[in-house]
Amino acid sequence: MDNRLLTEDRLARVDEVINELGLMKCQHTLIGSPTGVRGISGGEMKRLAFASEILMDPPLLFVDEPSSGLDSFMAQSVVKSLEDMAVKAGRTILCTIHQPPSEVFTMFNRLLLFSEGKTAFLGDCDAALEYFSELNHPCPPNYNPADFYIYTLAIIPSKEEESLERVKVFTDKFEKTQQEQLAIEEAENKTERPMQKIDIKSAVDQHGETRVNQFKLVMWRTWLTTKREPQLTKVRLMQTLIIGLFIGLLFLQVGGDKQSSVQNVSGVLFFIVIQQSFGVIFPVVQVFPEEKAVFLRDHDNRMYKTWIYFLTKTIAEVPFQIVLPFVFSGIAYWMIGLNSSAERFFIHICIVIITSTAAQSVGYLISAIVPSVSVALAVTPVIVIPFMLFGGLFINSDDIPDYFIWLEYVSWIKYGFEAVMVNEFDGSVLESCNQTESSQPCFKDGQQVLKFYNIDTDSLLPNIFILIGLAVAFRLLAYVILELIIYQRSKHTRRK
Repeated sequence: MDNRLLTEDRLARVDEVINELGLMKCQHTLIGSPTGVRGISGGEMKRLAFASEILMDPPLLFVDEPSSGLDSFMAQSVVKSLEDMAVKAGRTILCTIHQPPSEVFTMFNRLLLFSEGKTAFLGDCDAALEYFSELNHPCPPNYNPADFYIYTLAIIPSKEEESLERVKVFTDKFEKTQQEQLAIEEAENKTERPMQKIDIKSAVDQHGETRVNQFKLVMWRTWLTTKREPQLTKVRLMQTLIIGLFIGLLFLQVGGDKQSSVQNVSGVLFFIVIQQSFGVIFPVVQVFPEEKAVFLRDHDNRMYKTWIYFLTKTIAEVPFQIVLPFVFSGIAYWMIGLNSSAERFFIHICIVIITSTAAQSVGYLISAIVPSVSVALAVTPVIVIPFMLFGGLFINSDDIPDYFIWLEYVSWIKYGFEAVMVNEFDGSVLESCNQTESSQPCFKDGQQVLKFYNIDTDSLLPNIFILIGLAVAFRLLAYVILELIIYQRSKHTRRK
């Protein structure tokens, strides 16, 4: 809407549009989604689409097949709403419609018929019947005129030459009688004022919101979406509690200074990094494919900037990124029996949060690239598993082939695993062991454990900073890809 309008005026305009399109009964109902969330009916959804477009009270409205996918009653209801908008509000509505019932067809004032890329008729709907009769194609009694026009001007595969000759009669007749020119002159005579150039930029600035308001509105919508799906939030919380308890019971008090605890603790720390990564990647990879249609429509209407949309998505996940790792670590850390220092505990939580944030950034990157949810879920394991293999537990860094070494450098799992390992073993002392009685390596202290895994004891802070850098880099790359999608879309539109 016009950015000069007050909030009260905006809300009044919204209520006016709701009343105009008959959406009062469903104004507090969820729209619904293809994933199974029940919402408003198909006809109400169509009218809602019109409502979102006429909030700014446009004098001209293009509508593409408003009755598609609706039964005859719903189609009539939707077109009736369009007729009311045209008559009561004085709007011009250009509408393409597919096989309208006779009740729907009678609601249109003027008719434009195309065939083979040429105009076959342009004028009042009532004049079309007479026009076709003059060309020896009268409409049979009790026959839907719309179906008759479509059949008459259609190219029938088995009678292609005959159909083309019939169509040529109509297009030539229209050109010879210069009805096209007469229609243009008539339209110009009805114009209240002469056409003038419009400054598109000033029009957009007038109706566009400020960046602050755009951010507030998109942020509100994002939180509202989350609020309307409490079941998803409960599932994520329950998943964290259950996995935390399961890992805590499976590795119950395996920590400590025993030699046998080294392998157990290393394994569970690697699993924590993997679990926290997978736990955030899979929900995130579905975000952009699910919302891409709405996002592109809003962007085409210049409702908000891409960076605002991306930023609100990032901020909306911050509470989950902090609370869920805190809950998981608060349960599993003490049950496993990891380093009992409170300082080490909070450092462990910070590492887990930063690691999951880096993993989430990878999820956003995948989400921005893939075209659909099904593709996202299919390619995510293929992309993530190689990073897991180079995480520092399965293969030593010195043994990685040169042609795969780059994967280790961008593996957030590697840096997260090294950070939690340094936090756990640095400065610790292990009990002595009898090497002759055990085939396992004998470690005197935590430094030897870290050396065995080829981890530098001074790498805690560097690993944390690298994780932050990867999180920022992957997220910026995801944003750039979204901008490229917008650019390619606008470029393709201009070509058309």
